[in-house]
Parts: sequence; structure tokens; C-alpha cells
Amino acid sequence: MYVTAKVRGNRFRVAGGRPGMEVSWQLTGVRRNAYAEKNRVRVEEMKPVAERGTYLHPEAFDKPGEKNVEWARDSARLKRAKEAREK
Repeated sequence: MYVTAKVRGNRFRVAGGRPGMEVSWQLTGVRRNAYAEKNRVRVEEMKPVAERGTYLHPEAFDKPGEKNVEWARDSARLKRAKEAREK
């Protein structure tokens, strides 16, 4: 299955495939206005060296809470808080 006609008038055309096949699609674009030009969203960016190997949600990866990125940012404060909870 393939696109035979690009989007025009909110429609596009596909061909090929077999009868009864479903088509899913996603349209994306790049905004071209003053605000968007000055505030581009980065798709990916490198973590600072100190934060590499950490996660926003370590539990989703079966990692301990100490692997949370916040530990890399302020480990002394979080260590004190953890010790206080364990007492």
C-alpha cells in the first residue's frame, strides 16, 4: 500500500494493498510563525554528564528510586530525606 496523491483539500489517495486493509495516517508539520521560530521544541537533547544513566521514571525500567534524575541534581538533600523516612 502506498500514497498515490499527497494531501490536497484535506484528502489524499492510497493504492495497492489488498481489499479490506485498513489505513492509518499521521500528518505533521512545522510551524512557521514568530513565536514558534523563537521557541523551537527540541526533539532530543543530550543529558548533562552528571544526569546520564538516570531516569525521569526509574520504576518504569525496574530501576531503584536512586536512579531518578532528581538524585543526580540534588543527591545530598534526597539522601537526607530518604534516611529520615527510614528512621
